[in-house]
Amino acid sequence: MMTATSSSEEPRGHGETILLVDDVKELRTLCGLFLKGFGYNVVCAETPEEALQVFSKNPDDFHLLLTDVSMPGMDGRLLAKKVGAVKPDVKVMFMSGYMSDAGSEHGLPEKNTAFIAKPFNRSELVRKVTDLLEADATR
Repeated sequence: MMTATSSSEEPRGHGETILLVDDVKELRTLCGLFLKGFGYNVVCAETPEEALQVFSKNPDDFHLLLTDVSMPGMDGRLLAKKVGAVKPDVKVMFMSGYMSDAGSEHGLPEKNTAFIAKPFNRSELVRKVTDLLEADATR
C-alpha cells in the first residue's frame, strides 16, 4: 500500500494524451495502465502503421509519442520522424532493451526527446514522461 508521502512524491499528469506504440501486447497494456493511473490519457497502437493512422485523425490531440525503437517493419525512429513532420512540437520518448538505441541520433530536437531503458518500473516511466512533458514549462 502506498503511503501519503510516497503518493505525493509521484508526479502526476494533467490529462495529456500519449500515443503508446509497442508490438508487445503485455507491455502496451501495463504501460497504459501505469500512465492512466497517474492522470494521462493513453491511446495504444500495436504497430507504427496503426499509430500513424490514429495520429493522423487528430494530431493536435497528442502531446507525447511513447514508442519502442525496435519493431517489425517500421522502427520507432522512423515513426517519430513521420509524426514530427506533421506535429513538430510533439514530444517523443523512445523505449528499448538495447542500450545502443539510447543515442540522440533520432533526427528530432534533443529537447523534445527522451529515452527509457527496458526493463523499467512504474515510477521510472511516470517520472520520465512527466519530466519530458513539463520540460518547456520550466524554461
